[in-house]
Amino acid sequence: MILNESGLDISAFSIGPERLAGLVKLKDSDKISSSAMQTIFNAMLGTDKAAHEIASEKNLLQVSDSGFLQPIVDDVIAANPDEAARFRDGKEGLIGFFVGQVMRQSKGKANPQMVKDMLLSRLKSS
Repeated sequence: MILNESGLDISAFSIGPERLAGLVKLKDSDKISSSAMQTIFNAMLGTDKAAHEIASEKNLLQVSDSGFLQPIVDDVIAANPDEAARFRDGKEGLIGFFVGQVMRQSKGKANPQMVKDMLLSRLKSS
């Protein structure tokens, strides 16, 4: 699509296979979100920097460290006891609310799937 829009031949594309593979690897390993992938790709078009370098510079790497995330998950559940009780009573759609709260407290850096799994574990065991 980029090539067509720019009228470029594939040989003139500014992102080589190694750099593109680095971007895909970041996404496949859940180190970046889909939206971050797009941001990094667009930045790669104008620079020779590697995907990981751009992700670091733009603060787009997701946090998948349970030691960092668990206290946030616990704080969010503790701060919302009514919603936690409603979740336990069967309102499982509230998981989105809890994920959103953790994402807000982590400033968008948390790995959302990991957060969801941690919340489900904690909410169902309490």
